[in-house]
Amino acid sequence: MPQDLREEVPDLFICDWSNIVHRAFHGLGGYGDLYALDIVKMAQNITIETAIHHCFVGARIAYVMDGGYSGRKQIYPEYKANRTETTDRPVGLTVALTAEFPKSLFLEWRGTPVRVHGFESDDVMIALAREQVRRGGKAFIFSNDGDMHQAVQDGITVLRPRKYPDPPEIYDYEKVVQEYGFTPDYIPHYKALKGDTADNIPTVPRVGHGTACKLIARYGTIQGVIRAAVDEALTPVVSRNIREYRETIFLNFRLVTPVTVPGIPKVYDTIMAGNPAIV
Repeated sequence: MPQDLREEVPDLFICDWSNIVHRAFHGLGGYGDLYALDIVKMAQNITIETAIHHCFVGARIAYVMDGGYSGRKQIYPEYKANRTETTDRPVGLTVALTAEFPKSLFLEWRGTPVRVHGFESDDVMIALAREQVRRGGKAFIFSNDGDMHQAVQDGITVLRPRKYPDPPEIYDYEKVVQEYGFTPDYIPHYKALKGDTADNIPTVPRVGHGTACKLIARYGTIQGVIRAAVDEALTPVVSRNIREYRETIFLNFRLVTPVTVPGIPKVYDTIMAGNPAIV
């Protein structure tokens, strides 16, 4: 992509709205319901201020929300079964996560709220970031979810919020390699081995973060790790567990791999056609 064309594409700042709002809501403890409006304002202000520090004038902001499970419930009915159902959420949190909420209170989004019916926010954010790069621009993903690290590539940076007053942690290509020991495209293999209790994705006994990182760094893929386990190249316990949980590992890989989101170019065009969030 010619450099002059790249500069013509405004930056895209993608906010994991569900993630940011949950953090803000639970940070207030039992007062969350009383301050739902303030939560929305605070989450928006944090997002905008972060974008201002990392994006150029003319940047657009997309506030991405969950719109479904991206077919993962069909693959594994227990997926995210440990999460509170929408109907059981505190009223304030439900309101704060509703895209129509700011409009009803005469607030305006400084950016574009995005919800793609049937698809999780993770898949939508990664798809939007990759579409931005395909169009010749740069994308920033603002999220505390480690799943987003797999999206990192040339043109895509993940900003992970930290407690005040620390600035967001910047995950670029070098940071991901430093933290995991392998490149971002191998993170689904790592997640398939490790599992994810937050999403109720099964874990393999005795294969935690450190072990999973070492195995993927050495053998590259889950197929390579399983072959090593069959050949007894790993410790006896780990070899046995990986062999016994082989089908679980392949299931996990399907659950943690981003899916294709139909219509993303149209969603992207809608975002970029909106008013700049940074002027």
